[in-house]
Amino acid sequence: MMKGSHVMGALARSSSVWALAVAVAVPGVALAQTSGQSTTESPTNAQPSDATPVGQDPAPGADDIVVTGVRASLDRAIAIKRDSPGVVDAISAEDIGKFPDTNLAESLQRITGVSINRVNGEGSQVSVRGFSGGFNLVTINGRQLPATNIDTSGGNLFARGAGRSFDFQNIASEGVSGLEVYKTGRAAVPTGGIGATINIDTRKPLESRETGVTGSIGAKALYDTSVEKSEDTKHRVTPEVSGLLNYRNEEGTFGAAVFGSYQLRYSASAQSNPNYWNVIPTADFFNPGTFINSQTVIDGTRPTAPYVLVPNDSRYQFSENRRERINFQGVLQFKPTDNLEFTVDSLFAQNRLRESRSEQTNWFNRPFSEVRFDDNPNMATAIFLRDYLPTSPKDEGFEQQQAATKARLGSVGLNAKWEFAPNLTLTVDGHHSVSTSSPDNAIDLYNVLSPYYSQRGAPPLPSAPADDTVREKIWAVFGQFTWNGEVAGKPANLVIGARYEQTRVQSDALQTYNNIVWTADNDFRGDSSGIFEARRQRGNYENLLPAVDFSIEPITNVKARVSFSRTLARPDYGNLFATESAGAPGRPTALGGIPTGSKGNANLLPLLSDNFDVSLEWYYKPSSFVSIGFFDKRVANFLGTGIVNQNLFGLRDPSSGAAGSRSGTAAAFLRANNYDLSDVNLFTYSALLVQNGGNQAAATTQFNANYVAGRGLQQTFVDQILSQVDISSDANDPLFNFSVSQPINNREGKIHGFELAWTNFFGNTGFGFAGSFTKVSGDVNVDPYADPTVNIFALTGLGNSANATGIYEKNGISARIAYNWRDKYLAATNQGGNRNPLFVAPFGTLDVNISYDVNDQIAVTLEGINLTSESVRTYGRTERNLVFAQELKPRFLLGARYKF
Repeated sequence: MMKGSHVMGALARSSSVWALAVAVAVPGVALAQTSGQSTTESPTNAQPSDATPVGQDPAPGADDIVVTGVRASLDRAIAIKRDSPGVVDAISAEDIGKFPDTNLAESLQRITGVSINRVNGEGSQVSVRGFSGGFNLVTINGRQLPATNIDTSGGNLFARGAGRSFDFQNIASEGVSGLEVYKTGRAAVPTGGIGATINIDTRKPLESRETGVTGSIGAKALYDTSVEKSEDTKHRVTPEVSGLLNYRNEEGTFGAAVFGSYQLRYSASAQSNPNYWNVIPTADFFNPGTFINSQTVIDGTRPTAPYVLVPNDSRYQFSENRRERINFQGVLQFKPTDNLEFTVDSLFAQNRLRESRSEQTNWFNRPFSEVRFDDNPNMATAIFLRDYLPTSPKDEGFEQQQAATKARLGSVGLNAKWEFAPNLTLTVDGHHSVSTSSPDNAIDLYNVLSPYYSQRGAPPLPSAPADDTVREKIWAVFGQFTWNGEVAGKPANLVIGARYEQTRVQSDALQTYNNIVWTADNDFRGDSSGIFEARRQRGNYENLLPAVDFSIEPITNVKARVSFSRTLARPDYGNLFATESAGAPGRPTALGGIPTGSKGNANLLPLLSDNFDVSLEWYYKPSSFVSIGFFDKRVANFLGTGIVNQNLFGLRDPSSGAAGSRSGTAAAFLRANNYDLSDVNLFTYSALLVQNGGNQAAATTQFNANYVAGRGLQQTFVDQILSQVDISSDANDPLFNFSVSQPINNREGKIHGFELAWTNFFGNTGFGFAGSFTKVSGDVNVDPYADPTVNIFALTGLGNSANATGIYEKNGISARIAYNWRDKYLAATNQGGNRNPLFVAPFGTLDVNISYDVNDQIAVTLEGINLTSESVRTYGRTERNLVFAQELKPRFLLGARYKF
């Protein structure tokens, strides 16, 4: 069962799962059979394996030589890739307590086909073969843990974080022994990933090479160069500390391990985040009244494109951020015989994020006094705008914002494995896990600021709360058969299996709604109605998921693979919520503002993908290989967005301009007297009608008395009226006609591409390199110039990626310089009433890592991240439609690690 709830910004998920392999399982039944020799499988709690786990040492021997470092890490990853059925890539720890990167996501981006997105410059979520985070399943030790991820960066203060995507910022890399990326489906692997299933493997005490007490202690000093711009300069250097303690007895029958870490980071950035880009028919824009009048200067050539793109405002911010991460892991293992093993493990992760923002906003009042467009023949963008007149009313905003979230993940698990016969293992695995994300200081801020605003006559009002609960019950049974042998005298392997699942969904909501109040020319407020309504939706589906992996070694050290599988990805929890929401328009609806709404759909089907993979790998010398792979995915049940126009909650529109309403009377007055039909004029006259009890003569007298010909209304008069009057709807106002979006299964798509990878070391020189390139294509791309009145369908996250790493390791020195690049990709569709797409511009980052082994126990490290100060940029229909830009600066870490 997965449960998600959201109350005043809080999000919680829990899962309780028991799995029994080769016998009855609750909630899943699992049957696994193997024959022949064992092959490399996932080293997880939930699945048995005889192979050496990723990043762990093999069983101890008298003459073993421990090999550590970058090259040893690559050797283990290459061995896993070569020996695994299907297409599997891996990353291994370089040594105990030392992972290749401080951030797990930044390590994953070095795997072929994997790219990441960033939050304040740090890797957060991953995309695999063009499929973004929600299409990939992340497990820890083979277990699917609940994930809550609320990203409020960049002013996204109303984020709910109701997706399935795992945030890799929450897990410290020092406690991880390895990462595995399963790109082909497997019956024994949990469902939920179309792009890939990514398993995070933590350390187990009985897998340690050495007996007795061993471990490591590490510390780093983080210097973030962006903090130089911050007013609070005392936090330029912050700590990162970690420790791992391991015990294994001489007999190898008992082991215990404890890991803990603490990390603190301060950062700052300059940002720009325009509110919205309007798609306006060119003829409407040049029709005098709303956007231009007789005095408007049109610079250059009048556009011939069918639509023009005009922003609502310009916004500039300076953001200061604090991130504090705490991790803990504890493991006990007991192995009384060679065939029986018990494991009890626990995990705790807490990530606290705080952002303080200073924002300046300049709203572009209409009509404009001067405008200039570019020459785009499809949709022309306004590249220069000037407000109507220098002396006319201005709409400027200066805000101080603070957002703080606290994400916690806790898990306790029990695992028992019994090999009761050759090649037959009984596994019982159960865990209870809870993930929560909540505001970190909302009540404190409310208590501090509420008296101040109340004294000024503007007490803060709560928004409409909603409590959403999604219960998802999944029953599964699977069978898997493994064969190892020869075909035409060549070593070959076959893994064939199938998984059958039934899923039942129930979505419940208890919600209220906001009454929409018109508070200024283009500003609206939502006041909680206090009326609560209960809603319920249900859904169900069942799927049969076959999987076949075949590999053969036609030539010595050359491996060929072919795989077929059917996989699924479930809709985000937010899409399943039963709540409905109604949002205010960005300006009066009489002047083109579009009120939006949304509602969920618990009856959504999962995305189903039929996957075909073929690859060829050549392991031509130690620590070196080259590979090429092709993949094809046929995906059904893609989520589209259905938009219907309807009323919600019986809400009425005070800004409609409809005849008989106050705004309608105001609009008629402005037209009749040749006044500009602008936001300011419409609100001011409507407010005067409210203030004078509907007396139009009195309202007209006041309006005319404060209107200066050629200039407009006096600023002081406008400010006085908007501070005195808020306009609530009445019976004369028509019902709001919301543009309501709802997720629906209505699309299919084909995605295909190829991957290239090459790792090479030059003998014993210490020099080497690793690189990869992934090309992804399909028929699921977006047309940026699509009709703004028609819903857009496209796959988010689809994009090419590449990385290249130079390596040196010899004489105790280990060095890496790496460049990672991700091409532009689509991040979202159907943004706002004009259904705009949202693109992320290409991003490339240069990182360096240098370490020196002082002796066998002590090592010092120096890391540099984003040395080229690459910035993040998102945009709309064209690159000139800026949506968000954030400056990112390099950060450096100087550290030391002691191993004992």
